[in-house]
Amino acid sequence: MYGEHRRPEMAGPRRPRSRFLEMPCMDIAKLTKFSIFPPDDKKQKIRIQVLFMSVGFYALCAVPIGLSVDLGLLPQHVMLVWAGWTAVGNSLIYIAMRLNINKRSGDPSLTMLQVALAIGLTFYVQIYAGPLRGAYLMATMLAFAFGCFKLTTRELLRMALLASAAYAATIPLIKTLEGAHFNPAAELVLWVTFSVLLPSLAVLTGTFSDLRKKLTAANQALRELNRFDGLTGVKNRAYFNERYEVEWRHAQRTRDSLGMLMIDIDHFKRINDTYGHVAGDACLTRVAAIIGDTARRSTDDAFRYGGEEFAVLLTATDTIGAAHIAEIIRFRIETAEMNFNGQKIAITVSIGVAALVPEAGNVTDLLIANADSALYQSKESGRNRVSVFHRSGDE
Repeated sequence: MYGEHRRPEMAGPRRPRSRFLEMPCMDIAKLTKFSIFPPDDKKQKIRIQVLFMSVGFYALCAVPIGLSVDLGLLPQHVMLVWAGWTAVGNSLIYIAMRLNINKRSGDPSLTMLQVALAIGLTFYVQIYAGPLRGAYLMATMLAFAFGCFKLTTRELLRMALLASAAYAATIPLIKTLEGAHFNPAAELVLWVTFSVLLPSLAVLTGTFSDLRKKLTAANQALRELNRFDGLTGVKNRAYFNERYEVEWRHAQRTRDSLGMLMIDIDHFKRINDTYGHVAGDACLTRVAAIIGDTARRSTDDAFRYGGEEFAVLLTATDTIGAAHIAEIIRFRIETAEMNFNGQKIAITVSIGVAALVPEAGNVTDLLIANADSALYQSKESGRNRVSVFHRSGDE
């Protein structure tokens, strides 16, 4: 069940024979399976959800437009053109998001495009709206407020000025369509009101958007800060639990091996009793620095698991590769010079190694249990060593 990892000659660090598993063959079924939301991209999923919210807004706008057509206040073709371009425009935006084309844009949410589409369609309807034009201009402002999710105050002001100019450009067409019924004084009041209120709304929504972005950044910084152990500087146990769940599910999907090291400082209580707790804290910090410096791939991570115990997650790493990294850590800690107030402190660690490809029937904490069992074997075998967990029958 356990195998003690033999220490290599440390004249120079030995390369792991196989740290990474080969990528599995691509499943053709995954290529043909379609879902409304991307399964592995939370940001894209949120963007599509916001798009669907805007589609709901169009559905609500269809009610007054349909009622206006039914009462003879709007030509029927206006409803058909509006509905057709609404469907085409939003479908193209959805396809762009689903195919990740939007990620090439500086605005991956395509907020400005969505707002421009909504305002353009509303302007088309209001050209034919006659006395109802004021109501549809209010809908334009609601569409404009949608931009507060992403756009800056400057971008919103720019769009407000363009919308005002676009409205002014439609007035001659409105005059042609309405003929003798056209009231230039009323149209002037509508245009001035629209041109004053829309920039004001731009400033208001832009300020809200800027505050929301600052709050989001502050919350993100706080979350990042809460991920770290205050003493050692490596990630803490709470973040280990979160990251472990993510890497376990990812390894299940990709059929990659997930490796883990459980590391315990030998006789740490004796260090505290002999040299004091301040010296013990210094030892914890030094050990954490060595572990973090050794597991240095961007996808690897070191954590303070609790007390004098540390954990390391090694993505796409098999047992041989994980054991090699463990031995390097053990050797570097054993040979590190630790001096505190002129006293040299000898530090060694015991390490348990485990790696597996998560199966559907496995309990989630199986890898943790295996690494912990291997760590126990290292302690029972005399400490300052690396032990590797093997399933029964693998030996």
